[in-house]
Amino acid sequence: SNAIGVLFATKADGTLWGWGNNGTGRLGLNDTTTRSSPAQVGSGTDWTTGDSTKIATNLSAGAINASGELFKMGENQNGELGLNDRTWRSSPTQIPGTWKSTDVEHFTAGGIKTNGTLWTWGQNYYGMAGQNNTTNRSSPVQVGTDTTWSQFHWGEETAIAVKTNGTLWAWGRNDGSAAGNLGLNDQVQRSSPTQVGTDTT
Repeated sequence: SNAIGVLFATKADGTLWGWGNNGTGRLGLNDTTTRSSPAQVGSGTDWTTGDSTKIATNLSAGAINASGELFKMGENQNGELGLNDRTWRSSPTQIPGTWKSTDVEHFTAGGIKTNGTLWTWGQNYYGMAGQNNTTNRSSPVQVGTDTTWSQFHWGEETAIAVKTNGTLWAWGRNDGSAAGNLGLNDQVQRSSPTQVGTDTT
């Protein structure tokens, strides 16, 4: 996974490696030193291989191991690490729960737990946290009550997700530089998941 000059990868032995711009400490190496060669993150050998949704990075980063444990590191000025504070972390710090996927936007993060629930946290200026408001959150907050989310990704201050029944949902910013990003035939922002079309495929 890569974003803004940082890369993460897992080896076949289950170790996690990162390199690139580390100004926010998002490589999880307990410093803010930029690396031009892969450096091992921690000593774990159970990082999941072959699934790009299990490692996500932007100004902060998140990675999920084979046990479903989510670890976050990097910038945290809007609570995007989900640790109930705004303290930046340069070492991986675990968020409670058992997770199957994660994604990060500049100042917002989210993920799907193994029980199919969707959670978001961090900056919420455009309602992209899907909470029917624009309140920032520094801890994970569940999006609705559904347990049928299968995929989740951030766009430009927007969110898009798919349910297990194949329906597509979007919310967040839909004007300005993100005009029409939600695919809802308008430029109206949404602060709650809104179904895109009627397709189930």
